[in-house]
Amino acid sequence: MAVSLEVRPPFLDHRLVEFGLGLASSVLRDGDRGKLPLRRYLANKCARRGAGATQAGFSMGGGRWLAERPALTRRMAQRLTDMGILRSPRLHSFHGTQLWALHVLDRWIESAQPTL
Repeated sequence: MAVSLEVRPPFLDHRLVEFGLGLASSVLRDGDRGKLPLRRYLANKCARRGAGATQAGFSMGGGRWLAERPALTRRMAQRLTDMGILRSPRLHSFHGTQLWALHVLDRWIESAQPTL
């Protein structure tokens, strides 16, 4: 995460999930801090500053990219309105992140359409 890379596949192993689900909730938390077994396991394996860091989100900047392409945004809004996903093609109340999510939805729907 420190370099904007999120990797979770090792935690998807069914044996690890089953082990975690079998633990008592009192073992999983230390006050307000969760993931206690994982924190203890990684304590000597990770850099100190990374192990105690708080999570922080990041933005793709898609809203700004769409703002620079108003025709693309209008067409996307019209398609989503025609499909009944939006009530109106007017997007005044949406901010950048929401516009980006709508754009991704529109592209996903378009890619899922069977080609004739």
